[in-house]
Amino acid sequence: MPEPAPADAAQPSWRHFTFFDTALHADSGALPESLAEERVDLVTYVPPYAGDAAADTNARLFVALGDGRVLVLDAASYAMLGVWKAYGGPDAPGRVTAMQAATEAGMLVTVGEEPGSRFPLLRVWSLPAPADAGASSSDAVLRPPMLRAHARVQHGSKPAAATALEVHPALSLVAVGLADGKVLLLRDVADALRSARAGDHGPLALRFKVVRDASNVESGDGGKPSPDTVVGLVLAAAPGQTASGRLRGGAGNGAGSSRRCLLIATVSKTLSYAVSGSGGVLNVLDETGCALGCAAGFVACHASPTHESADLAPQSATARAAGATPAHKLVLARDEAIYVLGPSGREASIALEGSKRSVHRLHGQLVIVSEPQAAPGERTLVPGADKAEERAPTQVTVFDLDTMCITYTAAFAGGVHTVWSSGDDWGAGLGAQPCADAQGRIAVLTEQAQLFELREKPLQVKLETLLRKDLFQLAVQFACASAVRFPGARLPSVPPSANMLPQRERARGAIAPLDALVADIYRRYGDTLYAKRDFEGAVAQFCKTIGVVSPSYVIRKFLDAQRLQFLASYLQALHVRGQANSDHRTLLLNCYTKLRDTAALDEFIRAPAGTSEGGAPGALPFDLETAIAVCRRGGFAEHAAYLAKTYAQHDEYLHIQLQDKHDAHAAIVYLEALPAHVARPYAQQHARTLLDAQPEAATNLLVRLYTHAEPRDADEAPAAYPSPESVFSQFVAHPQAFCRFLESLAQHRWGHEVRDEAGDDEEETPADADPDRSLVADTLLELYLTQARAPGKARYVLRHPAQFPYTEMQALMLCSTEAFAEGLLYLYERLGMVDEILQYWMDASLEPGAEEASARVMDVLARHGPEHPHLYVAVLQYLTSSRALLDRHKDAFQAVLEHIHEAGLLNALEVVQLVAQTGAVSVGTMSEYLQRTLRSEREEQYGVEKLIASYRSETAAKEAELRELSSSTTPRVFQNRRCDMCGGTLELPKVHFMCRHSFHLRCLGDDARECPQCARAHGVVQDVQRGNRVLADYDTFLGALHDADDGFEAVADMYAKGLLGE
Repeated sequence: MPEPAPADAAQPSWRHFTFFDTALHADSGALPESLAEERVDLVTYVPPYAGDAAADTNARLFVALGDGRVLVLDAASYAMLGVWKAYGGPDAPGRVTAMQAATEAGMLVTVGEEPGSRFPLLRVWSLPAPADAGASSSDAVLRPPMLRAHARVQHGSKPAAATALEVHPALSLVAVGLADGKVLLLRDVADALRSARAGDHGPLALRFKVVRDASNVESGDGGKPSPDTVVGLVLAAAPGQTASGRLRGGAGNGAGSSRRCLLIATVSKTLSYAVSGSGGVLNVLDETGCALGCAAGFVACHASPTHESADLAPQSATARAAGATPAHKLVLARDEAIYVLGPSGREASIALEGSKRSVHRLHGQLVIVSEPQAAPGERTLVPGADKAEERAPTQVTVFDLDTMCITYTAAFAGGVHTVWSSGDDWGAGLGAQPCADAQGRIAVLTEQAQLFELREKPLQVKLETLLRKDLFQLAVQFACASAVRFPGARLPSVPPSANMLPQRERARGAIAPLDALVADIYRRYGDTLYAKRDFEGAVAQFCKTIGVVSPSYVIRKFLDAQRLQFLASYLQALHVRGQANSDHRTLLLNCYTKLRDTAALDEFIRAPAGTSEGGAPGALPFDLETAIAVCRRGGFAEHAAYLAKTYAQHDEYLHIQLQDKHDAHAAIVYLEALPAHVARPYAQQHARTLLDAQPEAATNLLVRLYTHAEPRDADEAPAAYPSPESVFSQFVAHPQAFCRFLESLAQHRWGHEVRDEAGDDEEETPADADPDRSLVADTLLELYLTQARAPGKARYVLRHPAQFPYTEMQALMLCSTEAFAEGLLYLYERLGMVDEILQYWMDASLEPGAEEASARVMDVLARHGPEHPHLYVAVLQYLTSSRALLDRHKDAFQAVLEHIHEAGLLNALEVVQLVAQTGAVSVGTMSEYLQRTLRSEREEQYGVEKLIASYRSETAAKEAELRELSSSTTPRVFQNRRCDMCGGTLELPKVHFMCRHSFHLRCLGDDARECPQCARAHGVVQDVQRGNRVLADYDTFLGALHDADDGFEAVADMYAKGLLGE
């Protein structure tokens, strides 16, 4: 609700429009037949959705006649639908003094008078339904309404006329005001009716509660006090309640009464009464009252558009309309002004002078019946039916409280008898039900019995009128107000020239019709200002179209270099509203850079990020990546670095410092301030650049990053160190820094320092399974032997494999490649590579002046020969390679020959062939060896011949025995006298075997088939035979040959066993 000028201020010049068309009913203005010859006292409009009647029925008019009857008419055609006698009898007319519909409960509440009762009577009727359930109410006679409840409007013994009535839409509360100032209240009527319906005992008798007793007003001239007549009642949300306390809802449970207050207007003041619990207290809200008929309830919208809210972004128009909640107010029409009061007191004063006769409501507008006040040029004169009988004209004014302008003014020459409107659906609230028809209707019944209809013009016509007059802000207010009042109405379509967003983008954003309409108005407003070269004002209006009108439409207008500042303003607004894409943001930042507006750029990029719910950081007001890129391209490296540093864009910040500003020191300081696990990947990425510029500082940084342990996921697991392998390649041009880095790793992570000395050989101890440890040791050894040239440190690493678990084969290859003899021999010794050690000294002895090397050969043979006999053969060949070597080591030569002979490493023929290759050995040198060998061979031959002779004799004996056993003619004589098992004398029955063993039959058992004495030996033979069959298998043969120490001997043995065929 706006705050108009105070009533005591100079009366503002309200804008006047004619937004209603005046027409006579049925062209002639004659009353409908249903109203002809009748005196109309009251008319109540009931919407089509009221009660239990079908929702597709038409709206109805309940017309109270002067004799107590109530007519039910179709609101559109005035066709008679029904009639009943509400008060009085056939011969005793009554009178209806107040009438209001409880739309949610489907009831009609009337207050009237009839003969025989001194007090007014309140009656509750069910809204009449069609007699034929299948017919609509416009073409069928309605069933008479049923009287559901009644009550005598009485408190005390003095009767008083009812002057005001207020009914809750759900019939939870009913309040009646009387002429003597009393206010009576009925609670929970709907609940009582539901309970009574179950019993079906006829109309329910109700009892009033007194809210206010009779009261008088002191006369200003000292005269007799007059009654403080109640002129208006309104149920509103209690102070402090939100708009959820609207009058709609809460039917039948009394919930509505516990959250509301009753606003009471009298001729002298305005009061409020808290309708809660068992009672409340009357409070005076304002010392202002009004005349009878000049107070009315009014539904205001908290979110309704006003002059202030019209400047809001169009995106919010639909949201505000959808969130609009009705708040019931009390309107007092006095001669000097119109006052709007809420539960907390006066809320607005509208300077609208003139003697008011009555006031009515119409969808957010007030219909004021008053004496003529408007100038002849500002009103329409409506002539009467008979000019000869014309009376003083009566002015009808429609004042729009949302837009604060007069939308209709006319003077009716025939006077005004009764006014009713389609917005008289009190209690339903603003936009309570969707309405496809966004036009209000007002009916004016003149004193000359003419019926005029005022039909509100469509919103499209209103907007065209306002836009022709360049009243763009007012057009926005009318559009928003219409959307709030008629949420289901179809809004005017936007012309194709509106340059809306492309269809695909509109589908994503789901632009509401109201947003599109409001944005189009602002667009036309901006175009008008642009044509007048008011670029600043035009941009302000275009900013309100963001989200609806295509940004390219606006951007094209301001691409000229002279208008970049206005383009920047629009793009900034576009960005703040979240509608800017990367191109828009780039263009905005480019505008700042081209304008060289460092302050604006500073303010833009340093704008703090918003916060979301819960205090969490919200989104930035710009795209960070784009902002940094544009600043870098525009030469604003400091701004780009600020953004990257502030919003933790580590990679961008390092690129700026190293590529744009070439400040490696700042990059290193930045990385040192980051947590190790965050800084490590960036340091690895830029390590080569940092080492080239600041080798000392960069190495220190890398040492810190790769010696900082990171906890594992498991709570009990030890801390894990990052692998340094990925950074090794960055040191390619800095070997000394690389050595220091690796030495620092070894010292910090494993507690081992590399010394420039050999040190004592370290005992072999198993190292841990850390692969980085071996990697560091291998790399250090390579550096010491290649680029760093530190043989002392290399020697130390080699001799401490437990501290530096290098890869032995890699170290061997390095030592060999770099000719590091000391390391090579150490590794040969450590790996047990005695052949390589021997070969090394053999090769070294061939160099001139290397006599000592040959002695080393003999030392190696002495140390390793017992374990590696084949070395003797190699040394023998070495000693016989030259006469000089043989002369130098004659004794050693004889010792080697002796060992070869004793160990059987070579036979004599092989020895002779070997030493004869070079011709350095004479026969005399070999004579002693040859004689000794021949004697040994003869002795061995003699032993073999003797063994062969014994085998032959044994074989002949066995063959003879076999022939004897196999003979069928030679008998076998058994002369054994004792059992070979029990030793007892043999007695029949007894058993003899061919092997000459005899047994008692009882000792053998019945199943004996072989001699127990020979069975074991026979089993051994069978096992041997099975073994021979297994050896006959080719794979088994190869396996046995491979496992034998002497392959020739293994083959000979298999031939002897007959396993190898001819």
